Amino acid sequence: MTTVELPADLGIESSNDLKQLLQPAVAIDGLVQLDGQAVSRLHCASLQLLAAFVLARRQSQQPTRITASHVLTQAIALLGLQPLLDDATTASVH
Repeated sequence: MTTVELPADLGIESSNDLKQLLQPAVAIDGLVQLDGQAVSRLHCASLQLLAAFVLARRQSQQPTRITASHVLTQAIALLGLQPLLDDATTASVH
């Protein structure tokens, strides 16, 4: 398993940094754990990147799991991304 720790601040100004962080993990064989427990601020652009990451891995039939902070969990639900990320998220998002 490979763990990628998401930064606490996923505001729009850090979306390029998030893309750079996630890009190498798209091609990893096996489980990738996105640790989003520290996320305390985020923007829709960051959620779009997370969703694209999960979809790309799903298309490659590679498992992804997200552990989400309360803030990240609320944002996923608020923007209706729950169905898209459902398979990738831990029980804390349900």
